[in-house]
Amino acid sequence: MQQLSDRSDVYSFGVVLLEILSGRQPIERGKYIVREVRTALDKGGLAAVRSLIDPSLADVPMQNIEPLLDLALMCVEEKANDRPSMNEAVKQLEAIAAQNHLDPATLSRKHEDVYSNIDVLSKGDDLSFQYSGVYAARAVEPK
Repeated sequence: MQQLSDRSDVYSFGVVLLEILSGRQPIERGKYIVREVRTALDKGGLAAVRSLIDPSLADVPMQNIEPLLDLALMCVEEKANDRPSMNEAVKQLEAIAAQNHLDPATLSRKHEDVYSNIDVLSKGDDLSFQYSGVYAARAVEPK
């Protein structure tokens, strides 16, 4: 609808969370990640969704992934009024982190290798990023 609001931001957050959990782009080979996750969940429950989870999370118990998946799906509800506010989403994310005994400072030290794929080049006040991760870089052309 091309109307930006707090609830559209929440939807975007939910999509990003699904990207992180799945390791996939939001639209890949004509398949939309939100629809794929919902369809898998409806057809086969969490076991079916497990096949969509990023293989690098294979050692993470599904009981730890499930609350993040639930939050992501709440954020991508079709009707904006059915989505949580961003404040509610952040509180829920903090509760999930606390429940799993995650300390953000500890996490960033444990997963320093995640940041090894991103080279930050400082040019005065301008920061540009060279990304060498999963997604292929594409030139963005204005319409």
